[in-house]
Amino acid sequence: MSENMVGITFLAVGIGMLIGAVHGGMLSDYSAAQPHLMHCPEGRLYYTQLMIPLVILGGMGFAYSLQHGASLGWVLASQFVLGYGQSAIMSGVMAFLTAAKPSTAAAASAVSMFLCFAFAAVCTAAGVIAAEKVELSGFFWILSGILLLDVLGAIFRIFHALSVGGREQVATTTDEQGIAMVPVEEPTSV
Repeated sequence: MSENMVGITFLAVGIGMLIGAVHGGMLSDYSAAQPHLMHCPEGRLYYTQLMIPLVILGGMGFAYSLQHGASLGWVLASQFVLGYGQSAIMSGVMAFLTAAKPSTAAAASAVSMFLCFAFAAVCTAAGVIAAEKVELSGFFWILSGILLLDVLGAIFRIFHALSVGGREQVATTTDEQGIAMVPVEEPTSV
């Protein structure tokens, strides 16, 4: 793939991320407005989970395109799907962090973004090494597998929190648009 073609793939992932950010926020707000999901902040992640297979499929599609020399259209589609899914999930996660701990949402969001960028940097460096040692497509297959394991853990955590929250029924109120508002914890002094 030429340098120009690599640049075009960044356009696809960027457009996917722009659209995914908006759609992910809408999904999170929709989840929070559902009566059966209002009882805990994890409810905001319920419909966001629908984006998880897109990230896995986008990563696997990109690995497939590298391995089999697929057309540019396949590469662009997989990059778009990957960017869309990642951005939609990130929007939902940021909304969850804000609902779960409003007093520490900024710090939690900063740590989340730091970890994302740190992992991206490590994977980029590992990708350069992998390109010299093994096929680059194998490296992306491995990343997709790691992501799948991570996602299974996240799904378990979300459903566990929803089932526990359903038994505890955390008291919530709704604003004028019907969106659940979790009670704000008062900061404790040290």
